[in-house]
Amino acid sequence: SNPGEVREGPLTGVRVLAREEELGRELVKSLTPEQAKKAIVPGDAPKEMLTAQERKVNPLTPDGLPDSELNDAQKKLLKTIMEEYLMRVRPDIAREELEAIKKSGAPVHFVWMGGKERGEPHYYRVQGKTFVLEYDNVQNGANHVHSVWRSFDGDFGRDILGEHVKAEHK
Repeated sequence: SNPGEVREGPLTGVRVLAREEELGRELVKSLTPEQAKKAIVPGDAPKEMLTAQERKVNPLTPDGLPDSELNDAQKKLLKTIMEEYLMRVRPDIAREELEAIKKSGAPVHFVWMGGKERGEPHYYRVQGKTFVLEYDNVQNGANHVHSVWRSFDGDFGRDILGEHVKAEHK
């Protein structure tokens, strides 16, 4: 969304993806110095989503801070971030995805890049065995928001028809 926040006119103050931004910021600000060493990547936030517009994506590195090293309040916050993204789709799809994450038994990691204050360019990622979600607000003076949830095994960018043609109609 560009702008991410309306800064003039009758809708001044309206923010797109405000909850996603604030939840990520709340989590990064809650980290202890020890946790921050694993979660925060030094340097500037990337100018674009790291998964870009690739049809298929793979896990990104660095992994970041695993949920096993979060306290209970931080774990709840991480889960809230994931649910904020997932609950945009049909409830049955969201429940299926949450169940797959839980069944995988794999840790979910959190990564932050860039500034921690509103108006500073920043990026965060939540990644598990089956998915990655990315949020960035870097461009246009940190007022141009990108956000995505991707599945490593056939997300909405998967070319199912192309796979069928390739496999069945050689």
